[in-house]
Amino acid sequence: MLGLVTYFALLLAVLAGTLRRPSIALAGVLCLYGLKQWGQSTNEFLAEYRQLTNIAVTIIALLGVAIAARRRAAVHRDVPTVLLPILLLYGYAFVSLVWTPDPALSIERWRLDGPYLITVMLLPALLIGDFDDLTTGFAWTVLLGGILCGLMLAFGHWGFRGLLLYGDIEHDETNPLAIASLAGTVVLPAAIWLGTRVAPLKRLALAACIPLGIAIVLRSGSRGQLLALGPAILLAWPVVLRVRSARSVLAVCGSVLVIGLLAWWSSTWVHIDSSRWQSDLTESDLSGRFAMASTLLAAASQSLPTVFFGLGNGSALQVLGIYPHIAGLEVLGEEGVIGFLFYLWALLLTARSIARLSRAVRGDARRGAALGIITALFAFELILSCKEGSLLSSVYVFAYALIIGRLESAFRSTASVASPREGYGGGDTPVRFGNLLR
Repeated sequence: MLGLVTYFALLLAVLAGTLRRPSIALAGVLCLYGLKQWGQSTNEFLAEYRQLTNIAVTIIALLGVAIAARRRAAVHRDVPTVLLPILLLYGYAFVSLVWTPDPALSIERWRLDGPYLITVMLLPALLIGDFDDLTTGFAWTVLLGGILCGLMLAFGHWGFRGLLLYGDIEHDETNPLAIASLAGTVVLPAAIWLGTRVAPLKRLALAACIPLGIAIVLRSGSRGQLLALGPAILLAWPVVLRVRSARSVLAVCGSVLVIGLLAWWSSTWVHIDSSRWQSDLTESDLSGRFAMASTLLAAASQSLPTVFFGLGNGSALQVLGIYPHIAGLEVLGEEGVIGFLFYLWALLLTARSIARLSRAVRGDARRGAALGIITALFAFELILSCKEGSLLSSVYVFAYALIIGRLESAFRSTASVASPREGYGGGDTPVRFGNLLR
């Protein structure tokens, strides 16, 4: 009963919040897998009708987009430049089904994963109009995700690594990597905001979310998620904090120390399978992934056409019997040099947008923190896509890329109108903007 009540309470809270502020629907999208697994593990009805959460979150997100469109007539404007290579990449991957070895199997994968391309990859960018929207969406994500992590730790029925499906006598588990990714999505905003000036009560809540999230990562035995948190935070902090003095250095070191202590504390809360964290096993799994990718690339290099055009989307399932876990190399093998160039194009445009926005919001702590958070989340998902990802599952990578690109594109048009002589990115004075799409 607890699972059903909390599941619908969280879902209704996001719905009610979306009616007031459309960007709150972003929290539902980012916490989709965690909310879905919590429902599947605690209630028979939700375990049987597994697509209910997907449908509900999609409806809420579409409702949020409709409300945003009504309030902001320009919701369809400021199309991010990065949208072009992303559409070309996925469009080309779909066209490559024509020459893939087993089209029926590949089409089935698109049928199952295709809806996520809309709900997770495309809709979030339409919910975000400016940095204030982004801040609100992330605040609700930490709140919703933190509650889910707490419920899973306190009341979840765990199997070996994931939550046990309700009433499953075969002890099938939910995907532990998805739970750990939710936890990382909670930890990163909390850790970055903890290093900025926030009210004492908010600081306490953020500090509580960090060990909750890390405990979930440790309990699920998700090594990649734990290792990806560090680089993601390190990449984001230069965007958030300008290290110009000894005081800035001390602030960064203090934040690192606090996060480290909270992580250590969380490790005492849960049972940890020590075998998952042995270096030999990690090295073996890593080399195995590169070996699979090498086998796929070797098959693609057998002829000049397959080098440039690829073996076809989903062909790794015929060559390897499984996807190679490294999204970029999968793209190179299945979509060839053409698809890989689209992939690199999208990543480079996103990195350029982050650099430009970082200069633009210099001196603005609130917007700098929001940009730092989405930079960390983008880096986090990109790292994960290099150890457990495929093109069709890397939707969060491109969702964050589209949000970043939309903010940068909107700022570029706003800056060009406000200061046509200086041009975009000119000058040292940051341009102030309340709503990028108005």
